[in-house]
Amino acid sequence: KCINSIKEKVKYNIQKEFNYFYEDQSNPLQKFPIIFHRNMIHRGPHHTYGSHWHENIEMIYVVSGDGLIYCNQDTVAVSPGDFFLIHSNVIHAISPRTEGIPIVFHCLIIDKLFHDALQLPMTSQKFQRLIRDENIRQIFNALAEEHEQKKNYWQLEFKNLTSHLLVYIFRTYRLSENTLSEEENEKKEIAGRIIHYLYRHLTEDLSVELMSCELGFSKYYV
Repeated sequence: KCINSIKEKVKYNIQKEFNYFYEDQSNPLQKFPIIFHRNMIHRGPHHTYGSHWHENIEMIYVVSGDGLIYCNQDTVAVSPGDFFLIHSNVIHAISPRTEGIPIVFHCLIIDKLFHDALQLPMTSQKFQRLIRDENIRQIFNALAEEHEQKKNYWQLEFKNLTSHLLVYIFRTYRLSENTLSEEENEKKEIAGRIIHYLYRHLTEDLSVELMSCELGFSKYYV
């Protein structure tokens, strides 16, 4: 309990200092490889989910209200019916665009192991981020219905719908000419390993030399 308390304080200080935080999704994804929820965000400091990042791809489908999605240095305006894909390890946040009108959206987060098992290397590809597509709208509506009603075998159907969505996006919206290079993939993998290492050792004295040695690359690469 003491260690967990210290970790929470360290994470809070990181969030306070840098205004973003790492979202650990390992526990919920161990139970089921897909996270799905409906969010409503009001304008204001106490009603906005702060800037954060995680290893898994996140997909946003806007149900109502206009909003702004912040991805690293980019700001993208979204409206009802828009689908937005957030790549792994991208710092992101979402907020309403209009005072007094919340943005309501479905959020779908998919475990990397799930789409890798389908032989869809989502994290090594580049995709069109902002999409408006009737097929995607129908899939998200079906996902929301399955998640809300939870009928018999709903988890199996949920995986089927998610698989169908991934295949459709891969076929239709992959920017094949902008596939991540081998060097970019290597940098992305190392960045992910560094994030995991820092999170696991938040309460310890850290150094670039020790981290580089344990992760197996030169300290000058960092």
